[in-house]
Amino acid sequence: KQLPPELEENTPCDIIASKDGIIEEIIALRGEALVEPGQTVSQGDVLITGKITLGQDVYNEEKEGSNTLLVHAQGIVKARVWYQKAVKVPLVEVKKTPTGNSKKSVIMQFQNHIFNFQLGDIPYSLYDKKTLKELDILPILGGGLKLSIVEYIEMETTKEFLGVEKASREAEAQLLSQLEDVSKDDEITKRKMEFMLDSNEQAVIGSMIIEVVEDIGQKKEIQ
Repeated sequence: KQLPPELEENTPCDIIASKDGIIEEIIALRGEALVEPGQTVSQGDVLITGKITLGQDVYNEEKEGSNTLLVHAQGIVKARVWYQKAVKVPLVEVKKTPTGNSKKSVIMQFQNHIFNFQLGDIPYSLYDKKTLKELDILPILGGGLKLSIVEYIEMETTKEFLGVEKASREAEAQLLSQLEDVSKDDEITKRKMEFMLDSNEQAVIGSMIIEVVEDIGQKKEIQ
């Protein structure tokens, strides 16, 4: 979650909703609360105002501002918000596995020039490249000569049929791993998962909706 820049304590501000939600708890430490628990709010709504009216004159309402005190609003506003996440897991998983064949070469880099010393071409159509060792022969001031020993590892593709049940378990694991994006300070109150085949019946789509109670208050300077 990216937080907005902090306002100085002497800057008059409101506390607004950073996202849609249903108010669970509101504590106005400074300023005046404009919403109450159970109320639905939208992103940008003012939750705690920094405009405090002092003894409003009902016979002279047009003089708004003459009896208004601007403060730096502070408080806690917790609300129930919802997040939806989805993943797609193919029924057939394609993997790359080593064949056991490999070939090494020495690569020399001098300034912007690269020279590859190897016996013949790389005979593999599918391979992974792995740097085994790097040596700085000359410092940058001397031209920057660097040697690297590289291994080309032949790979082959294999296919594994997961089936609906196994693909659903994999989708569930991926969805649960995404819960790490939720702050530890937030409380997950509900969680619902659903799984279905895509339109081509080639993959399982897993979706998850979670309900979280979190502080949605965000300070906004009063212009």
